Amino acid sequence: MASKLKAMDNSDKDFDVNKANCAQLRQHLRQHGLPVSGSKKELIERVNGSFEIGKQPLEVLRLHDENLNTERARSRLLTPLGEKLPEVKSITSGWSIDVNLIPYFSDNDLYNYLVLNNQRAMMASQLVPKKVEGKSVLFRWTCTFCYVP
Repeated sequence: MASKLKAMDNSDKDFDVNKANCAQLRQHLRQHGLPVSGSKKELIERVNGSFEIGKQPLEVLRLHDENLNTERARSRLLTPLGEKLPEVKSITSGWSIDVNLIPYFSDNDLYNYLVLNNQRAMMASQLVPKKVEGKSVLFRWTCTFCYVP
């Protein structure tokens, strides 16, 4: 595809505006997605303007977009570490959109899990007392978790 892009870019450089007739100018403008109405003088001005701003042919832009979409599709399937992600269907098999199937967790259940869970309990040696706004706060060195007595 890269060779097609280069060939199309070179065809613009070979196009001589002054020697082209109205039909050729209109064809060039159509290829670049520009209006094709007007006199020959207006068409020449429009073509010269497209050269000045570097307007590329629509086919070149389409091929460029295809390349980018292909690259995005490849990178979307990779983690930042370059590992391949599993297919979405394999992850979501057995899932339901019925919210009534989600179990209810009371505030007490969440408190018991987050605060009283043995795996989350810390040893006193892991906590460091510090004064924050006049209150004694125990900070844990390994994370931002803190406990206010």
